Amino acid sequence: MCGTKNKGKTGSLSKFKYIVPKNNKPEHGNKIKSMVISIMMFNKHGTFYVRASWPRKGLMAIKDNPTIFTPKNEFEAVDKLGIGRVMVTSLRYWMTALGLATEDKNGAGMIVLKPTEIAREILKNDRFFQQIGTAWILHRNLVKTPENATTWYWFFNKFEKTVFTKEDFLNDLKAYITTNGQTVANTSLNRDFNCLKNTYEEERFDDISEYIEEGIISYFSKLNLVKAENKNTYRKLNPKSKLLSAHIIMYSILDDLKHYREYQNQIGIDELFKKEGYVGKVFNLSYSLLMEKLDELERMGYIKIFSRFGHNHIELVKRDKKSILEDYYGKDI
Repeated sequence: MCGTKNKGKTGSLSKFKYIVPKNNKPEHGNKIKSMVISIMMFNKHGTFYVRASWPRKGLMAIKDNPTIFTPKNEFEAVDKLGIGRVMVTSLRYWMTALGLATEDKNGAGMIVLKPTEIAREILKNDRFFQQIGTAWILHRNLVKTPENATTWYWFFNKFEKTVFTKEDFLNDLKAYITTNGQTVANTSLNRDFNCLKNTYEEERFDDISEYIEEGIISYFSKLNLVKAENKNTYRKLNPKSKLLSAHIIMYSILDDLKHYREYQNQIGIDELFKKEGYVGKVFNLSYSLLMEKLDELERMGYIKIFSRFGHNHIELVKRDKKSILEDYYGKDI
């Protein structure tokens, strides 16, 4: 299984950086100037996509016992989580990949998982993980981190094809990996393809009893971002407008600016649309959908939209992302 450090191959944590223009001002069509990915991660999920009940189960478990995912507590984890031993290992991976937990070791060498700030906000506002906005937030966390889920990052930020075959997917992913000077076993890439497809493909069941069996439903299937066109061809889908709240877009913009340039009050619309890790890429937005959401945010008083000499940008009016989330969860969406 990929996920261990090596020098010539992938599997350990990746370090990357965004290079911001020297003048720190939004530029028309601004793109990331440099991206350094020294370490990648593949197939750490053990072929298991995120089941519908897993985010809440994992979060409640580490709140009760932060060391539950340490190998010594394997039997307790199986019993408490109600899933198999291999699935427990997979869930441990997903907890960090989704941004729900940080992982460390204590003085006794036991693995410790602690809820993140966004995990605590979700528990406060959506403790049963029922709001689709919660799924969008966790999806965003997943596809922004090449060091934890390289294939997911690549698929939403780098892969340009809308309609594709498995062969297209694997060939382009291999080229990306090679460009970064690394190699990965074909079996790992095949498993990543299947896991990613199953993560986002809309579930269809012949028997309703299969649907209500939570053990097989993907938590992210409701986002419906991948569709099987036929047996061999797939389509990457733009979100349906009614399923993606403008509040989630606003939260994401503010969170991105906090990490890369908190002091900036403006950002170019082209940058929001084209830049890796920003809302256009991570949510697979069409330009028209992005503008629809920005117009909505302007009507709500969160931003102002400006068009000057061919340069379109937004100016932030509200910058408190916590209050944005409270606004979202306070609405019946």
